[in-house]
Amino acid sequence: GILINYELSMMMSEVAVATDHHSSRKKYAPTKALSTPGVCFMGSCFTGNSKLAMIVCISQSDAFGWETWFSCQMGMHLAKLKAPLVRRKGQDLGKAKKEAKADHAKFVDLLAKTPK
Repeated sequence: GILINYELSMMMSEVAVATDHHSSRKKYAPTKALSTPGVCFMGSCFTGNSKLAMIVCISQSDAFGWETWFSCQMGMHLAKLKAPLVRRKGQDLGKAKKEAKADHAKFVDLLAKTPK
C-alpha cells in the first residue's frame, strides 16, 4: 500500500507540474530525480510527442473512500492537462517498412547471439 500511494502521489505531482508548464507556455521536461520507472514513463508522455488517454478507476466500496477521493482529484488534474502537439513530417511508408525490417533482422541476430 505505501509504495503504491507514494507512486500515485508522485504521478499526481508530475501531472500538476506538466499542467503548470504547458499552461504558462514553459518547456516541460519530465522529472528524473527520485522518480519510479512508472512516473518517468508517464512524465515522458506529457511532452506533446505522443497522444495519451488515461482511465481512472473508482471503487464503490465505503472502505476505500480516500482512494476514491484521490482518484477523483487525479481525474480533475488530468482533465486540465493539455500538452501542445509537436508536428511531425509524414514518412514514406515503404521506406519506413524497409527500415523496420532491417532493424528487426539486426535484433533477431543479436538475440540469437545472447547467452542462454
